[in-house]
Amino acid sequence: MWAARLPSLHSNMTTHFVDTKDLGCGDLIMALMKAMKPVPAGEILDLHAEDTGAREDIPSWCNMTGHKLLAAQTGEDGNHYIIQKKES
Repeated sequence: MWAARLPSLHSNMTTHFVDTKDLGCGDLIMALMKAMKPVPAGEILDLHAEDTGAREDIPSWCNMTGHKLLAAQTGEDGNHYIIQKKES
């Protein structure tokens, strides 16, 4: 898991995972919103997305919603994003 190779950004937090596979644009954001709902404030969501548009969509969504994008990585198997849910 690539998130395990990141510096200890979230060593004391539970990490939640979601794979949006090849969902694009609106479907990707809807899946992200649904996945983020049960994540407690301050905890981490590790998102995997294959859609190339996610590179712009995910940071924009984080900026608009107040969640913090801690890390983003593009690789052969798609894009990974580490997102910290905003405090209520």
